Amino acid sequence: MFKENFIEYKKTIDKFLKKKNVRYGLPFILFCVCASFGMTSVTELRYKYRSVKTVREEAKQEGLKLKKPEETTLEAQYEIIKKQVDIDNWENKRIDRPWEESEENAEKK
Repeated sequence: MFKENFIEYKKTIDKFLKKKNVRYGLPFILFCVCASFGMTSVTELRYKYRSVKTVREEAKQEGLKLKKPEETTLEAQYEIIKKQVDIDNWENKRIDRPWEESEENAEKK
């Protein structure tokens, strides 16, 4: 009697496991649930190290002087370079391409 019941249960379980929803859906759902538990540890680290001192505070303790973030902007750097280099007066100079021979260019000039 036990053997007959076992065979029936085995057939039922095999039939259940052959269904597409169970074969593909169950592992996906398990992955999502396990991933959510795994992500809790990752997000915990994020909030744990959020209270760590910033780079500026550490640099100040070491005696380093950093510029303020407002001082180093793209526009400010452009103005500094603009004063050093004359960007309005320039000449376009053509260089030899790798496949061209330099003698041909010399003849054209």
